[in-house]
Amino acid sequence: YSNPLTIAVLFTDYQTCFVGILPFGDQAEQCMLWVEVEYLERIPQRCNDAFANSCGSGFLLYSKELCHF
Repeated sequence: YSNPLTIAVLFTDYQTCFVGILPFGDQAEQCMLWVEVEYLERIPQRCNDAFANSCGSGFLLYSKELCHF
C-alpha cells in the first residue's frame, strides 16, 4: 500500500465488533465502533460497553432507513 493507516485497536471480540482510534480527515483522529453487517440492528452489549468505556458518548452514523445495501 502506498498510504497505510495506523489504527489503535482498543477492543475487538474478533467476531462481531471492533473499537479503535482511526485517522479521520487531515490531522484528526476518531474513536469508532465497527460491527459486522448482520449486527447493525442489534449491536452486542459488550461492543457498546467497550465503546462507551474507551470513547465516551458517540453518535450513530448508520440508519436502516437511510442506508440500503
